[in-house]
Amino acid sequence: MHDDELSGRVALVTGASSGIGRETARQLAARGADVAVTGRRADRLEVVAGEVRAAGRRALVVVGDVRDPSHPADAVRRTVEELGGLTILVNNAGVIGAGPVEATSDDEWQRIMGVDVDAPFRFCRAAIPHLKGRPGAAIVNVSSVTGRRPYPNLAPTASRRPRSTC
Repeated sequence: MHDDELSGRVALVTGASSGIGRETARQLAARGADVAVTGRRADRLEVVAGEVRAAGRRALVVVGDVRDPSHPADAVRRTVEELGGLTILVNNAGVIGAGPVEATSDDEWQRIMGVDVDAPFRFCRAAIPHLKGRPGAAIVNVSSVTGRRPYPNLAPTASRRPRSTC
């Protein structure tokens, strides 16, 4: 059973194969939204899509790596084409970098920034033209608490997703 608070809305959730992303997709569906889910693990995304469908909503699985510069535009395009629009973007995909700054390799830094900073920017850039002028349109950027409060040996994550990505 769900309410229709988000009826007629279409959401795209990144990092939806587990954790906060999975639960966000489930809650959006429970409130009446159709939901596109994206992430790297097709099998887990299919489970989430099944949960969305079990709530009586349409679901779309878009498998891909948010670090791939073409993935955000492709995920947004497919969501619009296959679910009929886009109203809500949830930038949830994220990684954590552990260890002191001096031990963080350039490759690890690029991996963290690719997921936590570059991807939300690219998803926003692709989604905004579809969100403008739509009633109830929203972008939600999920962030780490380490962006507000530093912790020892989590320095690479302290710069994770600025508050305003778009």
